This record gives sequence, C-alpha cells and structure tokens, in this order.
Amino acid sequence: DGKLIETKSVDKPDKDIVTEFETESYQVTSPLHGAATVKDKKSGKEIGELKKNGYLAYVYEYEGDIIAIFTSDEGSKYGLILDDKLETLAELPYLTDFYKNMLIFDYPTGSIKSTSVYSIDELIDIAHKRQS
Repeated sequence: DGKLIETKSVDKPDKDIVTEFETESYQVTSPLHGAATVKDKKSGKEIGELKKNGYLAYVYEYEGDIIAIFTSDEGSKYGLILDDKLETLAELPYLTDFYKNMLIFDYPTGSIKSTSVYSIDELIDIAHKRQS
C-alpha cells in the first residue's frame, strides 16, 4: 500500500562504485558519479555517453532502442527511450520498470499504471480505428 516499513542508516557508498548493464546489443558502464558510457557489444566501439541526469538504475533494450531508467537527485524515477545514436526519443516521468514489453509507471499519487510501447505507425493505426 506504499506505507514506509523501515528506515535504515547506512554508510555512504564507495565513490568508485561502477555498475554494468548488458542488453542484447549494448554494454552500459555507469559510475556512481559521472555519466554512463554505452558500447556496442559486437564491435566494442563506444557509442557515447548518457547525459548525467541522476543515477542510472537500469537499462533495457526494446527493438534496438535503449530504455534507461534513472533516479533523480531528489529521489523520483523517470525514464528515457534512446535510439542507437543515444538521441532521446521520449522522456517518461515516473517510469520505474519495463516488463514483458510494458512500461510501468509509479505515480506520486500511489497509483501504478502500465502501457505498451507503440511506434508512430501503430499510434496512427489506433487513431484511425477509433475514428471509424
């Protein structure tokens, strides 16, 4: 129900912590402080860096695009869908997970919602079907 169960006090994390994420096509290396780097797994070439917008929590791949989920410095979650050149295709406030091709959102109101990922062509088809 979203109620606080427990609070713990822990030591500060080591500044040198690095988290690695792997998808089918990408390897993402994310230092605790600094921007995450993205490499093409097949070639080993670095594609670029993700903008430092908080802390990278998880990385998924969907149809060649990257879904990156971040926790902001204020503690809220959000996501970005990026193309293979790391250009932002969509900004997704409150995105907390990606499961079975569904985007999962956890809103501050306490409601959790999900939606499929749609291409522009699919959205146009849906709009035409609703008009008829």
